[in-house]
Amino acid sequence: IWDNLCHVNRNVNKYIADEIWEIFRAENIIDIQYNKRDRKDKWFSLEEGNKEPEYGEITEWLDSVEKYKMKDMMTEQTRGAIVMNCNPFTYGHRYLIEEASKCVSVLYVFVVEEDKSYFTFEDRIMMVREGIKDLKSVIVVPSGKFIISTCTLPGYFEKENKPYVELDATEDLEIFAKNIAPYFGITVRFAGEEPSDPYTRQYNEQMKTILPQYGVDFIEIPRKREHGQAISASKVRKLIKENRLNEIKPLVPETTLEYVKEKLR
Repeated sequence: IWDNLCHVNRNVNKYIADEIWEIFRAENIIDIQYNKRDRKDKWFSLEEGNKEPEYGEITEWLDSVEKYKMKDMMTEQTRGAIVMNCNPFTYGHRYLIEEASKCVSVLYVFVVEEDKSYFTFEDRIMMVREGIKDLKSVIVVPSGKFIISTCTLPGYFEKENKPYVELDATEDLEIFAKNIAPYFGITVRFAGEEPSDPYTRQYNEQMKTILPQYGVDFIEIPRKREHGQAISASKVRKLIKENRLNEIKPLVPETTLEYVKEKLR
């Protein structure tokens, strides 16, 4: 047991869950002969900060994003994935997507859906879609609650204030590798190298270790640089907050710049 942003690690959480399950079974609270596709009235999870339970589970989310799934692809075609927050979308994100798309037939870009960033999810996914609309082999998908969310990786959203917290991304990555990757036919996941963010660097290191265990390769791509420094969304946010929009021009696509200007108006 150790303290982190979830207070205890996944082993202790599993122990607690097993105890609760035994109580449920002993008291006949839940019929254990359930149908996975019809458990909405029986199963729920409580997210940190939510007053009401949020119903649902991963098969329902996969059904909801089926429209993004590339169908009727030949077996020799490869499918890859990137998970991005894009807060906001920069030339660095664009470069990573371009480089990754050269390695696969289809690239899925999952945009973190949790609304705990400077820009809302709706703003972020719009900036991504506008910024890569010329890339025909790239499909932008909302990440739901199963990829880098407060459920699977809560520390991600506090990393700027607590960058050196120990990270355990096992649950987040196992959900991706066991459920999401097979559903979309994903065999490789890409990420940008992380020279300055210790939390994200830990996440990359765990992707290198965990994903290949489930048949998903991991490729880390060097970051795009401007004047010798890696392009950083956090730097862009700082300039926006200081109303120094002219200085973000070399760092973001024109579509992001115009979007930011419109939002500020």
